[in-house]
Amino acid sequence: MLAQMISILAAAILLLAIALLLLGWGGLLTLCQRIGLAMFGAGLVLAAIPRFQGRPPGWGDVLMLSGLVLYLGATYAPKIIQHVDGLDGKIDGRFGRPRQPRA
Repeated sequence: MLAQMISILAAAILLLAIALLLLGWGGLLTLCQRIGLAMFGAGLVLAAIPRFQGRPPGWGDVLMLSGLVLYLGATYAPKIIQHVDGLDGKIDGRFGRPRQPRA
């Protein structure tokens, strides 16, 4: 019983934080980040009841994880791509070694 109450409290705090971020109180967010947060929050709500009933993962879990992936991808993918592009020595928008002209 205590674990269930703590889980409900933790989920409520997480949903409140997501709602505040969606309202824009957490700073500037892109559309993809907001959609990812909305998907994460909706998936959390959809997955909560089956979790308490001991059911296996379902569509709510898929929605929650895909929202998390979308949010993290929208947040960190540009920097990751820039670092990967810089591995060849220059950040020029091309990946790999420069092509040698054919003789």
